Amino acid sequence: MFDPTSFALSDMVDCAAMLRREMAGADSFDDAANRAVVKLIAKRAGVARSRVRIVRGQRARRKLVAIEGAPDDVLERIRGRA
Repeated sequence: MFDPTSFALSDMVDCAAMLRREMAGADSFDDAANRAVVKLIAKRAGVARSRVRIVRGQRARRKLVAIEGAPDDVLERIRGRA
């Protein structure tokens, strides 16, 4: 699970910019926010967006995210330590 407390200021700015772009075609704010989360995690993990999905928490702050076929070092890349 991704820990949002380790976000840097630049990550928050990136996430806000993505959220603004995603709101254009979204059915709801939750939908846009979820798309932005998936996009950000895919980018940080270095995988395609199609390999990232929200398993639980689509309408909540806390989300359980699955990354299909993720290599062992993906968690470190997401946290920005690799």
